[in-house]
Amino acid sequence: MGAKYIIRLDDACQTMDHAKWLRMENLLDKYAIKPMVAVIPDNKDSSFNCERVNDNTFWNRVRAWQKKGWEIAQHGYTHEYVSKNSGDFTIGNNYSEFAGLLYRVQKEKIKKGYQLLQEKGITVTLWIAPAHTFDYDTVRALREETDITTISDGIALYPYKHKGFVWIPVQVANFIKVPFGYWTICIHPNEFSDKDFNKLESAIQKFHSQIVAMQEVKVYEGFFIKIVNYIFKIIFNLLIKYKRKFHPQVKS
Repeated sequence: MGAKYIIRLDDACQTMDHAKWLRMENLLDKYAIKPMVAVIPDNKDSSFNCERVNDNTFWNRVRAWQKKGWEIAQHGYTHEYVSKNSGDFTIGNNYSEFAGLLYRVQKEKIKKGYQLLQEKGITVTLWIAPAHTFDYDTVRALREETDITTISDGIALYPYKHKGFVWIPVQVANFIKVPFGYWTICIHPNEFSDKDFNKLESAIQKFHSQIVAMQEVKVYEGFFIKIVNYIFKIIFNLLIKYKRKFHPQVKS
């Protein structure tokens, strides 16, 4: 089996760069690609202060994404970094909305974010942590307060099951040619330039037959897969150490 690629779009919120997101949407629709989309339930991060639209306009757009098969994820709660803890799953980032906070605090934030998405008519089964930083208390809170079943994070070669969740690994920010594995391309549309859009379209044209939606992802189980993922993580960490540009987990 050849490599499979999943496109993930981070930081959708009321104050995102709507022109860039529309351009991204049109590009993905052109090639019938259904990405994962990290939606911030109640954004308070001032770095996303591009263009505010009417609340109903934004949520209508998110509902339209979901209607056409895009996988909507709960992307934290307010996207505010209040901790300098790296958590249990990330590499490099030492800031977080969740990692290191008391369990009851994390539980309340997750509950409020999940309820807000439900109130907006958004069905969510996917979790994406801001900055890729969260810990086992976050996972526990997700299990107890939501119906989320899948987490987009972690370094591995193949999707796997852990702590009652399906984990789809996130490894790169751009398409790379590899012979096997599942690779999530983590994209931040708010930061895209014309050059980035052109580069992405060229990559999509090249890898189009290998791009899959989250619903098409196969989950692997068994001792052999655990060993393969473990060895891959060690090798990947060494690559990150000497080639930081290989890794996408700088901001989310």
